Amino acid sequence: MAVTVTVGTNSYIAVADADTYFGDRLYTTDWDDATPDQQGQALIMASKAIDRLQLAGIKTDSSQDLQFPRDLQDGNDAQTAVPQPVLDACCEEALALLQFDPSDRQERLRQGLKSVSAGDVTEAYWAAGARQVMLSAEAYELLQAYLDPLGSVTRV
Repeated sequence: MAVTVTVGTNSYIAVADADTYFGDRLYTTDWDDATPDQQGQALIMASKAIDRLQLAGIKTDSSQDLQFPRDLQDGNDAQTAVPQPVLDACCEEALALLQFDPSDRQERLRQGLKSVSAGDVTEAYWAAGARQVMLSAEAYELLQAYLDPLGSVTRV
């Protein structure tokens, strides 16, 4: 079944626009090698990850499907379009989703594993109560201006 990416409904950005974004970026082999359906799925999942963040403000229109555009309630006018850093973050998170399989970590976390070692390498997992929301540090940094400073967000 073909994946349908609908900007504003299930994704912040179209596959073609993400292709343009990645055209100016290094190390995009995982995006370039993915099928259009996989790219669309990654963008949809990245949009969902963004929408799970503790964001400042409220939706500009309460009937919109996604969390952006937003009224940050900071005295400025409400956003009329999704800000470019959010579009860029969606692309970065989509790339990270294509590069890494988060399901392994999530399953280990559900089972209560705190760390795992293999030889000289140790990988630590989150403390109890913490939750994974973004795979891409770049995406998380792009979204900093839109996060609620009183919310608790854990970045991978």
